[in-house]
Amino acid sequence: MGCLDSTFVGIAIAFEGAKVMAKHTCFPVSVLICAVLLFLLAPRVALAQVTTGKIVGAVKDPSGAAVAGATVTITQTETAASSTVTTDAAGDYNATALKIGTYTVSAQKEGFQRIVQTNVTLGIGQVVRVDFVLVVGMVTQTVDVNAAPPLLQAETSSLGTIETERRIVDLPLNGRNFFKLAYLGPGANEGATATSAGLGSTDNNRPGIALSVNGLRVFDNNFLLDGLDNNEFGNGTVVIQPPPDSIQEFRVEENSMNAEFGRGGAMVNIVLRSGTNKLHG
Repeated sequence: MGCLDSTFVGIAIAFEGAKVMAKHTCFPVSVLICAVLLFLLAPRVALAQVTTGKIVGAVKDPSGAAVAGATVTITQTETAASSTVTTDAAGDYNATALKIGTYTVSAQKEGFQRIVQTNVTLGIGQVVRVDFVLVVGMVTQTVDVNAAPPLLQAETSSLGTIETERRIVDLPLNGRNFFKLAYLGPGANEGATATSAGLGSTDNNRPGIALSVNGLRVFDNNFLLDGLDNNEFGNGTVVIQPPPDSIQEFRVEENSMNAEFGRGGAMVNIVLRSGTNKLHG
């Protein structure tokens, strides 16, 4: 009996030790899995913040009362991709992480006519406001609004200039250098003379790739290419200088930018062209 008791006690101790070891092993494994998930997901969230825009607004009835539970559909004209949001109790909606381009925004709810707003242009980092006033009627009836939304950006305090694809292609560029268009913004120029970037001493050896905004040094800027770091820190310029034909839009953020961008100078955010639902040849 004594031998059997010792055997059972040994088995029990071994079992408890295995459980303790399993607990100690599971914790580091859980931490490792969480770290890997954060590593994979965080860049996507960061990219969505700096290369996209938002469309916000409110839906009300003719008396000015908020219409809660209305369905707002945002459709990109170039790709026909759409997303749907619902207004909250205050009648507000917020569509985030939208690709830059032209959109059609519609709002509808049972008991009201469907209203459609076309020609909504969304640029890099912009927050465009589109409000709706629903008219009583059948939901199968549609009211089309062709007038463009107000150009005043009242939803954000950031100050910057946007160069669109059309301006990039149509305006004459000496040496096919998109930096020349950045100089069109207020307070922007090539900076001090005889700088490394200005003389073209970087890998691409093309002069005129320095940017100074509001009197700050060329080393203070932050360059992004499709949301990725594009800074050549040694000379204060870009690593990759895309040709003008490949750029869909770029924004020079000059003042009061969001904290997500960091650094003290200008933020130059370049988005390359992507595909559409139309054939080109």
